[in-house]
Amino acid sequence: MHSAAPEPAEIVVTRCVAPVDIERLQEALDPLRSVTGVPPRDLILFETALVEIIGNIVQTGEGSTMFDAVVTVRLWPGDRLEAELRDNGTPADVDLHRPLPDAMQEHGRGLPLARSALDELRYDPGDPNRWLLVRRLRQGT
Repeated sequence: MHSAAPEPAEIVVTRCVAPVDIERLQEALDPLRSVTGVPPRDLILFETALVEIIGNIVQTGEGSTMFDAVVTVRLWPGDRLEAELRDNGTPADVDLHRPLPDAMQEHGRGLPLARSALDELRYDPGDPNRWLLVRRLRQGT
């Protein structure tokens, strides 16, 4: 008999539409800091990538009264951290494979940094736009 895979722990943050909401998102992740089996390095890298991506989304949609973004973070015990971001903003022209700009350049670093911190980064433009961020847990780190 096979035992069922454990259900993920889930955190949902609605109305991520302004820079102050990024701080609210980070506070919502606080319970993950005390979960056994989540290496601190994995959580830090995952959170860094998540903040970079949601920061771009918020910056794009900020000021529009109709803009909305929802973040769902899931912890699959012993396996991975995953975030799904959905927003109703204008689809962006995103190059997920853009290299990291040189150190003197002020813009364009967020996506390459996020990509380097994650095992998977996908963007599906549409209605809604959908981002998927995945960081596999490295045991012993």
